[in-house]
Amino acid sequence: MLKGNAVVNILKSTEIVSAFPKQVHVLKPITEISGLKGKKKGMKKRLTSGGGTRSFRKWFRKRARAAQGDTKLQEQILAKGEQAAAQFEGMLADMKGFAGTSRMRQTSSRRRSLPSFATSSRSQKRSWSKSSTAR
Repeated sequence: MLKGNAVVNILKSTEIVSAFPKQVHVLKPITEISGLKGKKKGMKKRLTSGGGTRSFRKWFRKRARAAQGDTKLQEQILAKGEQAAAQFEGMLADMKGFAGTSRMRQTSSRRRSLPSFATSSRSQKRSWSKSSTAR
Protein backbone atom coordinates (compact mmCIF):
# COMPACT_ATOMS: atom_id res chain seq x y z
CA MET A 1 0.00 0.00 0.00
CA LEU A 2 1.33 3.40 -0.94
CA LYS A 3 1.58 5.84 1.90
CA GLY A 4 2.45 9.49 1.93
CA ASN A 5 1.56 12.14 -0.59
CA ALA A 6 -1.07 10.82 -3.00
CA VAL A 7 -0.10 13.25 -5.76
CA VAL A 8 3.54 12.14 -5.74
CA ASN A 9 2.52 8.45 -5.62
CA ILE A 10 0.02 8.74 -8.49
CA LEU A 11 2.44 10.70 -10.67
CA LYS A 12 5.24 8.22 -10.01
CA SER A 13 3.15 5.06 -10.48
CA THR A 14 1.61 6.24 -13.77
CA GLU A 15 4.74 7.81 -15.21
CA ILE A 16 5.50 5.12 -17.79
CA VAL A 17 1.89 4.61 -18.89
CA SER A 18 1.43 8.36 -19.29
CA ALA A 19 4.01 8.35 -22.07
CA PHE A 20 1.81 6.00 -24.14
CA PRO A 21 -1.85 6.73 -23.32
CA LYS A 22 -3.10 5.66 -26.77
CA GLN A 23 -1.78 2.16 -26.14
CA VAL A 24 -3.99 1.69 -23.07
CA HIS A 25 -7.35 -0.03 -23.52
CA VAL A 26 -9.68 -0.26 -20.54
CA LEU A 27 -11.55 -3.56 -20.38
CA LYS A 28 -15.20 -4.02 -19.56
CA PRO A 29 -16.11 -5.45 -16.15
CA ILE A 30 -15.48 -9.20 -15.74
CA THR A 31 -19.21 -9.84 -15.37
CA GLU A 32 -19.75 -8.59 -18.92
CA ILE A 33 -16.65 -10.24 -20.37
CA SER A 34 -17.55 -13.65 -18.98
CA GLY A 35 -20.82 -13.58 -20.90
CA LEU A 36 -19.23 -12.83 -24.27
CA LYS A 37 -19.40 -15.41 -27.01
CA GLY A 38 -18.14 -15.52 -30.53
CA LYS A 39 -15.06 -15.82 -32.63
CA LYS A 40 -11.76 -13.99 -32.44
CA LYS A 41 -12.86 -11.48 -35.06
CA GLY A 42 -13.89 -8.29 -33.29
CA MET A 43 -12.92 -9.61 -29.85
CA LYS A 44 -10.87 -6.51 -28.97
CA LYS A 45 -13.86 -4.30 -29.68
CA ARG A 46 -16.16 -6.49 -27.57
CA LEU A 47 -13.69 -6.70 -24.67
CA THR A 48 -12.80 -3.03 -24.39
CA SER A 49 -14.91 -0.29 -22.91
CA GLY A 50 -14.91 2.65 -25.31
CA GLY A 51 -16.13 5.10 -22.68
CA GLY A 52 -13.68 3.83 -20.10
CA THR A 53 -10.77 4.15 -22.50
CA ARG A 54 -11.74 7.69 -23.46
CA SER A 55 -12.13 8.66 -19.80
CA PHE A 56 -8.72 7.18 -19.05
CA ARG A 57 -7.13 9.29 -21.80
CA LYS A 58 -8.85 12.42 -20.47
CA TRP A 59 -7.52 11.58 -17.03
CA PHE A 60 -3.98 11.47 -18.45
CA ARG A 61 -4.39 15.01 -19.74
CA LYS A 62 -5.45 16.05 -16.23
CA ARG A 63 -2.52 14.12 -14.81
CA ALA A 64 -0.13 16.11 -16.99
CA ARG A 65 -1.63 19.36 -15.72
CA ALA A 66 -1.31 18.16 -12.12
CA ALA A 67 2.33 17.28 -12.79
CA GLN A 68 2.88 20.83 -14.07
CA GLY A 69 1.56 22.23 -10.79
CA ASP A 70 -2.22 22.77 -11.19
CA THR A 71 -3.21 23.05 -7.52
CA LYS A 72 -6.92 22.39 -8.13
CA LEU A 73 -6.19 19.02 -9.72
CA GLN A 74 -3.62 18.19 -7.06
CA GLU A 75 -6.23 18.86 -4.37
CA GLN A 76 -8.68 16.56 -6.20
CA ILE A 77 -6.07 13.79 -6.29
CA LEU A 78 -5.36 14.26 -2.58
CA ALA A 79 -9.09 14.08 -1.77
CA LYS A 80 -9.48 10.88 -3.83
CA GLY A 81 -6.41 9.47 -2.10
CA GLU A 82 -7.96 10.11 1.30
CA GLN A 83 -11.21 8.45 0.17
CA ALA A 84 -9.27 5.44 -1.11
CA ALA A 85 -7.31 5.14 2.14
CA ALA A 86 -10.53 5.28 4.18
CA GLN A 87 -12.14 2.64 1.95
CA PHE A 88 -9.08 0.40 2.27
CA GLU A 89 -9.06 0.74 6.06
CA GLY A 90 -12.75 -0.21 6.11
CA MET A 91 -12.03 -3.26 3.97
CA LEU A 92 -9.23 -4.33 6.32
CA ALA A 93 -11.53 -3.96 9.32
CA ASP A 94 -14.23 -6.01 7.60
CA MET A 95 -11.68 -8.64 6.63
CA LYS A 96 -10.53 -9.05 10.22
CA GLY A 97 -14.11 -9.51 11.36
CA PHE A 98 -14.79 -11.96 8.54
CA ALA A 99 -11.73 -14.06 9.35
CA GLY A 100 -12.81 -14.42 12.97
CA THR A 101 -16.36 -15.46 12.14
CA SER A 102 -15.30 -17.87 9.40
CA ARG A 103 -12.94 -19.65 11.81
CA MET A 104 -15.80 -20.03 14.27
CA ARG A 105 -17.99 -21.48 11.52
CA GLN A 106 -15.31 -23.96 10.48
CA THR A 107 -14.84 -25.31 13.99
CA SER A 108 -18.57 -25.59 14.61
CA SER A 109 -19.18 -27.32 11.26
CA ARG A 110 -16.53 -29.95 12.03
CA ARG A 111 -18.52 -31.01 15.07
CA ARG A 112 -21.65 -31.75 13.05
CA SER A 113 -22.29 -35.26 11.84
CA LEU A 114 -22.45 -36.08 8.15
CA PRO A 115 -25.87 -35.98 6.48
CA SER A 116 -27.58 -39.31 5.84
CA PHE A 117 -26.99 -39.27 2.06
CA ALA A 118 -23.23 -38.90 2.59
CA THR A 119 -23.10 -42.10 4.67
CA SER A 120 -25.35 -44.26 2.48
CA SER A 121 -24.06 -47.59 1.25
CA ARG A 122 -22.44 -48.15 -2.13
CA SER A 123 -25.26 -50.38 -3.31
CA GLN A 124 -27.76 -47.58 -2.89
CA LYS A 125 -25.52 -45.26 -4.91
CA ARG A 126 -25.12 -47.85 -7.67
CA SER A 127 -28.85 -48.43 -7.95
CA TRP A 128 -29.43 -44.70 -8.14
CA SER A 129 -26.82 -44.25 -10.88
CA LYS A 130 -28.29 -47.15 -12.91
CA SER A 131 -31.78 -45.73 -12.74
CA SER A 132 -30.59 -42.23 -13.72
CA THR A 133 -28.62 -43.52 -16.75
CA ALA A 134 -31.53 -45.69 -17.94
CA ARG A 135 -33.60 -42.61 -18.77
